[in-house]
Amino acid sequence: MGPPNVLTNLIHTIALHISAHPTAWDIFFVVVQALLGVALLSHRFETVVLAGSTAWGIMVWIVGEGLGGILVPQASILTGAPGSALLYSAISLVLLPSPNGSVEPSTNSPGGSSPSPPAASTPADSGLLGQMGSRVMWALVWISTSLLELESANHAPNAISAQISANASGEPWLIAKLDHLAASATLGKGTLVAFAILLLGCLTGTWALRRSTLRPALALGIILAIIYWVLGQNFGAVFTGGSTDPNTGPAFVLLALCLWPQSTGPSKHARQLVGRFRKASTLRHAADIRENYLQGLAQHSKNIGSCNFGSPGSPARLLAMVSKPCSLANPPLRPDPSLGS
Repeated sequence: MGPPNVLTNLIHTIALHISAHPTAWDIFFVVVQALLGVALLSHRFETVVLAGSTAWGIMVWIVGEGLGGILVPQASILTGAPGSALLYSAISLVLLPSPNGSVEPSTNSPGGSSPSPPAASTPADSGLLGQMGSRVMWALVWISTSLLELESANHAPNAISAQISANASGEPWLIAKLDHLAASATLGKGTLVAFAILLLGCLTGTWALRRSTLRPALALGIILAIIYWVLGQNFGAVFTGGSTDPNTGPAFVLLALCLWPQSTGPSKHARQLVGRFRKASTLRHAADIRENYLQGLAQHSKNIGSCNFGSPGSPARLLAMVSKPCSLANPPLRPDPSLGS
């Protein structure tokens, strides 16, 4: 945390009080967080609980995590920056219902006659920050945390390897073996790995600002979060017996799912397929009508040809054609001698 300052003095004072009665304080923390978790299962007090969860997460992030360690040399998104408590608060803030309960409207087609295909919605749409505000927060978290790789302590040739190797202490054999393999693979390549982390983090943040690249940004964020959680955070060190939370990996994944677009209607490809099917069905139906019409016309011509109306152009023939339509079921007509030829 650097030289003594207001924050370090506050943390030191609170730590002295907690260390005097650690069991009682641990029980208090467990009860508060369990109550928040259980209360989130009910929509009755959703606003109050999410607001309380946001405030509790910020308090834990400042006092318990020391701002997620971002002021400490070698703080990196690989090893758990900016702190899981901050991400818990971010998730609560994204889901916190807006006072007016409004949802960002979809765009209608020009003229207002018919709406355009419904835009994809996200769980954050009805939240306090809205869809765009939540995406901006996602971008700020990823970009600012990735910029920590510019510290000289992070992009030294052996910095990444040393960080991963140090995580193996106290871990089960399989995880420790994985740490040693990753440390060997990154040995002497710290600068390359650090700038790769920086580039990927900036892409994850900036892509989320555009609706067309939101899904790729969130998918990339989920993949990176899982990789960092496994290789850099050792699953939050939950197997060492001294962990207090699963670290930032699961929190990043959960935040991405809160921003993931959920289509409210058929996709563009599905609409195109339906349109093609309807067009093909219409053409087939028109062809069937045309074929039936030609068959009926041919049958009608055949029926007329089989009738005996007398000599062509005779009055008897004309009168018979008007008064008695001919079909195969009708006998051939004979000319009436009284009408003359």
